[in-house]
Amino acid sequence: MGSGIYLAMSAAVVQSEALDVVANNIANSATPGFQAEKLTFGEVLTNTGTHRYPYVAIDASHIDQHGGSITRTGNPLDLALQGQGYFGINTPNGVRYTRAGNFQVDPQHRILMTHDGMGVRAQGGGEIQIPATTKRVNVAEDGTVSADGALVGQLELSRFNGVDLVREGASRFLAKAPPQAGPPPTVVAEALEGSNMNSVRGMVEMIHIMRTHQAAHTAMEHFKELDERAARAGSG
Repeated sequence: MGSGIYLAMSAAVVQSEALDVVANNIANSATPGFQAEKLTFGEVLTNTGTHRYPYVAIDASHIDQHGGSITRTGNPLDLALQGQGYFGINTPNGVRYTRAGNFQVDPQHRILMTHDGMGVRAQGGGEIQIPATTKRVNVAEDGTVSADGALVGQLELSRFNGVDLVREGASRFLAKAPPQAGPPPTVVAEALEGSNMNSVRGMVEMIHIMRTHQAAHTAMEHFKELDERAARAGSG
């Protein structure tokens, strides 16, 4: 079997994986704080005994850190971020990071938490404690949180390189490396950041991937036909 069919076969496989990634991006085009995943591809050589064959593989995956559009909501617990960075949150599996700032106060009116019940981290690793009698929470641009005018903490805001983040769910990430140095993002109160995935752009990407996938299958059939012809000629 010639090397061409290996290359075409591997191209078809990685395009299938790319299609799954783009489909997930499109599915989350309305998810607050969602950041799209991007793939890059490269050529790799593999040994099969007496021959070395090239094939296509996913070279890297990274999170697109471009900001989504910010929409004013009027809800004091809705927070958006401008600039590179993430809110820290505490989960049963450890510290995670998110851009989704649709926060709330827990039913016991004790801490600031995410929409699915995870505690929002304060600087130093604790959580933002909200007194039970609080009537209004305010958050400043630097992440300082006040309850009825009294300071109760400051949000943990961290920067990361996109390749150092592993997605867990739609808008939550595990960091594989320590936070980077640099200015933290600005907090925009009473607003939410939308997904940075444009559904129209995503559909264009999907069409391109599907065409590339079909072209790889066509090439596989072509190489298969050439191999069969060569086999017939060799046995004639």
